[in-house]
Amino acid sequence: EEAKKSGDNSLWTWALIKESQLRTALHGYETAVRFFKEQAWPDSPLERDMLDLFFGYSLVVYYHAYSWDIDRRERVEAKSPVDLKSWTRDQIFDEAWQSLLRVWKDRDRLAASKAADFPDFWTAGDYPAGIRDTLRDGVVFLLARLLADTTFWTPRQSNEAWLVDLAGLLEKAGKTRAADAASTLESASAHPVEKIAALLGEHETWCRRADRPEAALEARFELVQALYEAFDGEDDRTLVKRHLAEFLSPNRKYPWWAVGQAVLAGYTRQESAPDALVRARKIALEGYARFPGSPGGDRCRHIVKSIEAPEYSFESMRLDAAGRRSVRITHRNLDRVHLRAYALDLEAE
Repeated sequence: EEAKKSGDNSLWTWALIKESQLRTALHGYETAVRFFKEQAWPDSPLERDMLDLFFGYSLVVYYHAYSWDIDRRERVEAKSPVDLKSWTRDQIFDEAWQSLLRVWKDRDRLAASKAADFPDFWTAGDYPAGIRDTLRDGVVFLLARLLADTTFWTPRQSNEAWLVDLAGLLEKAGKTRAADAASTLESASAHPVEKIAALLGEHETWCRRADRPEAALEARFELVQALYEAFDGEDDRTLVKRHLAEFLSPNRKYPWWAVGQAVLAGYTRQESAPDALVRARKIALEGYARFPGSPGGDRCRHIVKSIEAPEYSFESMRLDAAGRRSVRITHRNLDRVHLRAYALDLEAE
């Protein structure tokens, strides 16, 4: 109240967000949302962006906390505002999406602000400088994560994901114009996967223009992982892996390239082909050898070591019989296993 009266917009915003965080920490998920809606907000653009961001996030937290009850609600149409206790999942998502979309439209202003400028509310994690350290980065990846959450997809969107032109999305990756991205994100008919591609494609394009090549790589890696999760068909995933391999080839001079190598090695490792582990190890070794000690190099090294690690398991028959094999040993990276047998008189026992 004192900050509001004195016109201290920064402190006013800080107090609103901090109180919301405290309510959420005390499991007051619904009251945190109500608090945001009932309070007056400052007029300054950056502060309103921060409040919109946290309001949208509080709605997502509220849904996940009470999803069992919310999923049973039926939509209520009324001329007067509908109480939060009656909002359906779709209404909550729409409100959160519109709130976050308003922040995204102001993304160029947010590009000048670092996450470190808001230490009480935001952290860039353990990413190196220049990867995800601006508020623009944070908003884009938060939106992408929300779109990828299939909890908020309609049944039709879930059932018709296979109709999305995966090859077309991959071909246009990194070439999305701002106007085209805005049109897709605001479209009611666009599939969430198409929106993810537009969102991250526009961000990659902007990062390259802003001379942030490794941030552009991160945007492409995030897109690849989103598409890999959204399309589980073998042919589709092969297409995604081929796209990633082709994209990595000309970007070998950047240390963040090794992160992509780790992603590709992880996907290759999951294949059912007999030589999958051999090829995955080779890919990871290349990433580790080129940039040892980097985040991507460390991930590649972990993959190599986990593939090379000795492993074995035993299975035995529940009911044994004479002349039949009793024990099966499954092993990897071992040339011998020593067994010791003990005589046991079952009748004496």
